[in-house]
Amino acid sequence: MEVAAAAAAAAAAAAASTPPLDATQAHYPASFTPHSPAVAAAAAAASAFTAALHLTVALGYGARADLGAAAAAIAADVAAGRLDPSTVTAKTLAARLSTAAVLPADLADPDLVIRTASERRLSNFLLFESAYAELAFLDELWPDVGVEALAGCVRDFAGRSRRFGGG
Repeated sequence: MEVAAAAAAAAAAAAASTPPLDATQAHYPASFTPHSPAVAAAAAAASAFTAALHLTVALGYGARADLGAAAAAIAADVAAGRLDPSTVTAKTLAARLSTAAVLPADLADPDLVIRTASERRLSNFLLFESAYAELAFLDELWPDVGVEALAGCVRDFAGRSRRFGGG
């Protein structure tokens, strides 16, 4: 949990000390705070020393749109004769999802999805990739989630029996 505390401290420091973005950096959606890129960079830097943990933050992402784009890419490959439709599998689809471009194959499917703000749904987040993920639900809003709450989710996850679709 020291990693989470270090990342949170680095992110808070970056948010407090980073000047607002200028118009040349306005390629981020309007819903982002001006400090979102700096906070993300600080969290990445704070956790760069470990290969045991991998934190992915998806901003402006929607699973339905991602699945639609992947299906369209497969259809285009079939239509162009680059892909035999009889060979299309779940791995074919997964390889064309946006997460395949940013995550190593062994990390593409999350083991644990933590949902905050008293919500009990995935809300269009990693719908395909989360098929076998364990789910944890917290009442706190994400900015208020502390190390103890995260540690509780990890402890609960560690005690679960993973079956990946089996009995």
